[in-house]
Amino acid sequence: MRLTPRSLFGRNLLLLVGMILLGQLLAGVLFFVFVQKPRAAETADMLAQNLIAVREGLAALPAAERVAFVARLNAANTGEGEPEAIHDNRLLPAQRILVRAISAQLARHGIDAIWRRERGALSVRLTVDGEDHWLTVQGPNLSARPGLSTLMSWAATLAIALFGAWRIQRRINRPLDTLASAAGAIEAGRTPDPVCEQGPEELAAVARGFNRMQAALAERERSRALMLAGISHDLRTPLSKMRLSVELLRDAHDTPPDPVLLDSMAGACQRMDEIIGQFIDFARLDDTTPPEPLNLLDCLHQARGACPEGETVAIDAPADLGVLSHHPALTRLLTNLISNALKHGAPPVQVRARAERGEVLIVVDDAGPGIAADRIDTLRQPFTQGDSARGGVPGAGLGLAIADQIARTLGIALRFDAAPLGGLRVELRLPAPNS
Repeated sequence: MRLTPRSLFGRNLLLLVGMILLGQLLAGVLFFVFVQKPRAAETADMLAQNLIAVREGLAALPAAERVAFVARLNAANTGEGEPEAIHDNRLLPAQRILVRAISAQLARHGIDAIWRRERGALSVRLTVDGEDHWLTVQGPNLSARPGLSTLMSWAATLAIALFGAWRIQRRINRPLDTLASAAGAIEAGRTPDPVCEQGPEELAAVARGFNRMQAALAERERSRALMLAGISHDLRTPLSKMRLSVELLRDAHDTPPDPVLLDSMAGACQRMDEIIGQFIDFARLDDTTPPEPLNLLDCLHQARGACPEGETVAIDAPADLGVLSHHPALTRLLTNLISNALKHGAPPVQVRARAERGEVLIVVDDAGPGIAADRIDTLRQPFTQGDSARGGVPGAGLGLAIADQIARTLGIALRFDAAPLGGLRVELRLPAPNS
């Protein structure tokens, strides 16, 4: 079991609190050793000399006057209470030091000191000519008790110190939490707001550096997307001319071309058009509408209808199952997953969805050759193909990369695994509308 906090805030706060408490304890020990103890010794010497003098005075008085003399000395004590013998462990540390020191000095003069608590104060027995007299002893730290004001003062000082430690660490931890949240947003494919650059100079410098890095990454991403979209758009024009030329060659009557060659050229143009469409999709991942409640079954049917041979895909989902997402982006994500299963897998391709603990689970399975477990994570990388393990079907290597990027942008958990049918399984988890 871990006893120390894992967070920097918890660790530093624990360290500061421990240092404050240790400082308070050390201050109390030093005060006791260097202030309280010497002062108590001086007081004990003075009180012992006074008691010795009183004993000598009692011895010089006639026996009949001694009781009245002791009563007059004790008259200042107006408290109530029955006399009780005291024990050393019932005294405060300062009182214990005084009693021991006074008793030691009295013993050197042949006086065996016996103490008791009487009328709220400490009394010592003085024996003169075989008669006991209880004399109340007054002095600093002898009858005093820690007052409420002293305890409140100590508690207030400790509370102020602890609050100051919490505030200091909070000022350090809050910008770090903001930076961590912003970094997590970048990892998820989102563009966070610029972090605040105020505060201590060191933290402000880190925030400025992070904002500059984020701006540079965003600009690079925009340039990449613009270049990719521009290239894809420019390729569409000559590709359209090629497809038109193929169709014109089909209608030529003087020298009919080989039909197999024409079908091959038309298929190549179709695949090139699909690849260019993937490039454009990859460059437009940020074009999403605000999230809204959606009917998942409708989205699945739309995605299946957008795929060639999509009618062979089996869909199993409740008719009233809803999700909270972006309609265009979610449909594009499902289309890519179903298209990938059809192109690189083998029938049957199954899509199942169900509600599960406040989430919606979507599973896409195919019965293709699958992919090695050590290569599954590479499917998320753009322009990386797993086709050598999935039938060798040509492509741009962007289908699952686009799906992964859309999932990150929408905050959807996406997982690849081996399907029970033998092919690839893709799992999506996204929030339900009422979660």
